[in-house]
Amino acid sequence: TPLSLAMLRDIRPSCVLDLTATPVQQKTNILYSVSARELEAEAMIKLPIMLAEHKTSWQEAVRDALLRQKQLEAEAAHEDEYLRPIVLFQAQDKGSEVTTQVLKAHLLAEHAIPEREIAVATGNQRELDGVNLFDRACPVRYVITVDALKEGWDCSFAYILCTTQNLRSNVAVEQLLGRVLRMPYAKRRKSPA
Repeated sequence: TPLSLAMLRDIRPSCVLDLTATPVQQKTNILYSVSARELEAEAMIKLPIMLAEHKTSWQEAVRDALLRQKQLEAEAAHEDEYLRPIVLFQAQDKGSEVTTQVLKAHLLAEHAIPEREIAVATGNQRELDGVNLFDRACPVRYVITVDALKEGWDCSFAYILCTTQNLRSNVAVEQLLGRVLRMPYAKRRKSPA
């Protein structure tokens, strides 16, 4: 950003080291890069990725995400360490069909999800601020966002991503997938699921 470049000019560093998990579009002076397979071998990420496209309706996609969450939660009950699989829902922008409000209302009315299990994380609604998602007492199992989780949010309990948006940018897709790839405790689970 212009502000960060101005700061760099002011302090005149001898070296700038940028550590990022964001995919780099053009080749820069990369000193070291780690592949997904290397991260998987070290139990740092969850692979393989299971991808399903729902062409009929967003409601079908939501239903399948909730079903998968229940399956994973049953598997997690057999793990040695506490694990609560979380679903990340990506709603559409205001003025579209599936806004955060529409998605939340659908979860409450159609699936009888308790409101305390849903957190909305957008620019205006910051219901995850101050919430420790790793705490056993935390009830959150579903996080609804639009773009807020693209960068800088990390919770290895996130296992399922359900997007209602038509994603066109590879970087956006990779950043969103990054939210569900991190392996809890950087350790293999008993269950491959």
